[in-house]
Amino acid sequence: RSFPTLADRCAAAGYRTVGVGKLHHTPQQSGSHEAPYFGFQELDSTEDNRVGGYLDWAVRSFPEHEGYLLGSTFNIPTNEDWWRGRRDFRAQHLELRKQHVLPHEFSPRANWGFGHHSPLPPEAFQSHWIAERCLERLARHRDDQPLLLYAGFVDPHNPCAPPAKWQAAYPDASIEDRIANAAEQAHWPPHHRSLHQYFSAWTEDDFRHLRGLYYGCISFMDEQ
Repeated sequence: RSFPTLADRCAAAGYRTVGVGKLHHTPQQSGSHEAPYFGFQELDSTEDNRVGGYLDWAVRSFPEHEGYLLGSTFNIPTNEDWWRGRRDFRAQHLELRKQHVLPHEFSPRANWGFGHHSPLPPEAFQSHWIAERCLERLARHRDDQPLLLYAGFVDPHNPCAPPAKWQAAYPDASIEDRIANAAEQAHWPPHHRSLHQYFSAWTEDDFRHLRGLYYGCISFMDEQ
């Protein structure tokens, strides 16, 4: 790369630069998982697909949920450099999803990728891992050096699957009705109309329940 980043500038000015969570750079797809990276001297990276430090930690810490954790990943890295020296579960991925993730769907129409009922305890979630990594970095930081700590949370993001406490926090009966305007929809761009058509088989209960899970994701992230 030929352009400087904020982390580059801060590092040059004497800052300790730390990137935690989602950077939107998907370093796993380029085969990278270690710092220095885009100006970050230290890196605890995890993206939407959950592959990387978080997944490694979660499988190790919660082996009883290994099938679910591996099966719920998506957009798995195709760069072979990423898999050298790592467990390659690509061949088992779809079967793990079928066995351990699909049973947690709440509707035959709204599949796991939109939202489902996660079996994980709160402390096994990606947002919790990101928050804990940030706190650990802060706890061991020296006061005599300035710090750039970038905390990138993935939540709220599909699939919306918060912990049980937050799954129950917004029951369907509490979710307001959707706002629909047929006249407005006639002026939507073609790709918006196509997307809307994709959801035509969904019921109002599907939409209502998914929105409750989405609200639960927001509350869980706020808690972290």
